[in-house]
Amino acid sequence: MEFIKIVILGLVAACVYGIVQDQVTARVCVEYFTIGHPPIFNTDSPTLLAFGWGIVATWWVGLPLGLLIGLASRVGGWPRLTWRGLLRPVAVVLCVMGLVTLLAGLAGYFFGRANGVWLLEPLASRVPAEKHVLFLADLWAHNAAYGAGFLGGVGLCIWCIVARGRRAVMKKRGCGAMPISPDNMNALSTFASVAAEYCALIDSLGDGRPTDLYAKLEEILARLHGAILPVEKEMPEKEHPEFEKLEMTNDQWHDVAITIGGAVGQERMSLFMHHGGGKADASEVDLHLASRAEMLDDDLADIYRELHDGLALWGLASPDAQAQAAWEWRFGYESHWGYHLFRAMTTVYEARYQLYAD
Repeated sequence: MEFIKIVILGLVAACVYGIVQDQVTARVCVEYFTIGHPPIFNTDSPTLLAFGWGIVATWWVGLPLGLLIGLASRVGGWPRLTWRGLLRPVAVVLCVMGLVTLLAGLAGYFFGRANGVWLLEPLASRVPAEKHVLFLADLWAHNAAYGAGFLGGVGLCIWCIVARGRRAVMKKRGCGAMPISPDNMNALSTFASVAAEYCALIDSLGDGRPTDLYAKLEEILARLHGAILPVEKEMPEKEHPEFEKLEMTNDQWHDVAITIGGAVGQERMSLFMHHGGGKADASEVDLHLASRAEMLDDDLADIYRELHDGLALWGLASPDAQAQAAWEWRFGYESHWGYHLFRAMTTVYEARYQLYAD
């Protein structure tokens, strides 16, 4: 399962990068796509062309690289890497690719202006003369992106093998995860206690909605924010072998979201309508606010899922499991559930003080 997640990560990363890059290059010279590419998409829209070619031209690169990275991360007897542990290295590779692409595009532009490079036939005749230089800038940028992506993928594979080898040596020497400092252990214990209270509150919704639900949500969400701030990320040596069994499944998350939706559905819909949801003349800002209010059950369920998974690890009471719990909680706060926390806090505030809901 983790191998498949890594393959998907490689595929999605490649496609997202391709779409973002093409949104820029299609606006620099749309002829690079309408003339320089086969007419797969019957449109001259830079946005649509960027979405289409951003996927078509990258998935076949991202998929094999994802497979190679997955093999480098999971195959063999050395400690295995997880898809979460690859997020930062993948982000670094994408940033380097972006920089290389930018520099190559600028080089193509300036060389083209200086007549150091030029288009050959039949493109020279088909592309308007005033667009030759911009076409060359796009061409250089895209070729550089392919080269940087290939080298970056190979570099990621090498990094995975080296990282796993180092962890294997540490394991052989009897070195597990570094002990959690006393200060961080105290912060983690406090956070675990608050996280358990939040999960207990959400679990209690299965027995019916308490009369003071929004007051409790306002208080516990604020405490979650305060408790996670002193927590420091701990880098586990490897994923705990029981983690995949402990993780909440998508079906379980869906059940939790439905339970929450039954408890907050009335206020969620009232706030959606209050912000102009469903109105043809609603402003873009109002639609954004309405959409945010409508996602309250999703926000609370996503918070629950990440806290629940961390608590399952924390309860194992081993150094490796607790180090991974610290990583899951803090990294998750910075990359995912923290966003849902603040969005939920805003909606709960509106429910309490604009709808006067308990």
